[in-house]
Amino acid sequence: MAVTFRDQKRAELLAPMRANAAYVQSVASEDLHMLLSSGFQAVSTNRAQSPLAAPLIKKVNNDYPGMLVATIKMGRNTKSLEVQYKNGADWQLLGTFPNGRSIVIGSLTSGQNYSVRARGVGGSTGYSVWSEPMTRMVI
Repeated sequence: MAVTFRDQKRAELLAPMRANAAYVQSVASEDLHMLLSSGFQAVSTNRAQSPLAAPLIKKVNNDYPGMLVATIKMGRNTKSLEVQYKNGADWQLLGTFPNGRSIVIGSLTSGQNYSVRARGVGGSTGYSVWSEPMTRMVI
């Protein structure tokens, strides 16, 4: 019953909104300034492929012994994140994650510095460039 009520209210709201948008589109026609002055935004018709933006490592916390917890901001059109870490010369793949909240890197050696980096997966180009690494000491 609640779903039916919700759908009915949605239909009641969408009908006048569509009528308003159709009116603005017919009056503004090809005049972008007039369209923007109505409060509506122009829809982009650009379908060009563009590379994914590199993710941003917001923080890497060392709150727990032997582990780090990373928080990473995903770029637009990013479907998942590939995360690597290192304590030395070679990067090691931690895995692929559907979001950047609380990515745990465990089984680390206390007192050692570890670097973390990530890249976006998805979009038209497959992968973004790697983020700038962030380094923290494990407690």
